[in-house]
Amino acid sequence: MYSQVGIKVDHFDATKSIIFDSLHLSPLAQQSYNNFQISFLIRKCLGLDFGFINSKNTTSGLNNIRPKSVYNSTVSFYIPLNVLSIGVNARILTDFKDYNRIQYGLSLKFNIGILKPFPKKDREEIKTKILKIKGI
Repeated sequence: MYSQVGIKVDHFDATKSIIFDSLHLSPLAQQSYNNFQISFLIRKCLGLDFGFINSKNTTSGLNNIRPKSVYNSTVSFYIPLNVLSIGVNARILTDFKDYNRIQYGLSLKFNIGILKPFPKKDREEIKTKILKIKGI
């Protein structure tokens, strides 16, 4: 098991829909935005993200006008299944004034696994081969 720290950027363009032509979105999703986050994944199961959402526009539907800039923090729990992870998450959105919202959701994550751990067994094998080449 491993833990990792990283930077994530989410981009959402509310003017385009790939799957549905007449998709009715929540007021939050009706706005295009960029979400810049610092992300922590602990033991492949627990995710913590802290970020800043910068909206492209500030208007949305039905008395739910979101400020142009909002802070967010997300807690996620993932169940790793080899190359996929299934997760649930909760996100708090706030401008530390009047705008305070909670979102929840489900996620499906692909585990690419670019950086694999370097086991002690492999390290010992390389050390042994170097010693043989040196003739020791």
